[in-house]
Amino acid sequence: MKRTFRARKGSWVVSNKKAQPYGEELHRLAEKAGGKLTPHHVVKKAKSKRSPLHDYFEWNDSKAAIEYRVFQARQLMGAIEIVIGNKQLKAFPNLEIPVTEEDCAEVITQSYIPLEIVIGDEFFLNQLIEQAHGEMAAWGKRYREYKSLKGFKKFKPIFKEIDQLQLT
Repeated sequence: MKRTFRARKGSWVVSNKKAQPYGEELHRLAEKAGGKLTPHHVVKKAKSKRSPLHDYFEWNDSKAAIEYRVFQARQLMGAIEIVIGNKQLKAFPNLEIPVTEEDCAEVITQSYIPLEIVIGDEFFLNQLIEQAHGEMAAWGKRYREYKSLKGFKKFKPIFKEIDQLQLT
């Protein structure tokens, strides 16, 4: 049976052109592994230059190490909370804002802003509110397709709230 794969709407990870061969190979690997696919297994199989997945990964260990440390830094900043009164809040909200880095032009990038600054700055606070709105909309889109499945009916009030929020 021919399967059609495409990039999820809004995905920046993979193009529609690459989604088909990547999806086919991931599906083949899953079938070969009894229906279960792990990231470690995918990387192991993608190591072969003949694998359709090979070009997706960074195989230069120096570059990959830097990218992994940046990933670890994101995890670290996302794992810290700040206690304000009796509330525990994310200490460094991740916002998409214009940033000028050394030797670079201004670009829209993800930055982690200390919560005290976000609270006291209308621009950052509005960015956080817009981000929350966008994430709720994305959650609704991601799970709405499953709403007829057993167990998902309990989310109906959440989908309704998300729909109402999008009208404002």
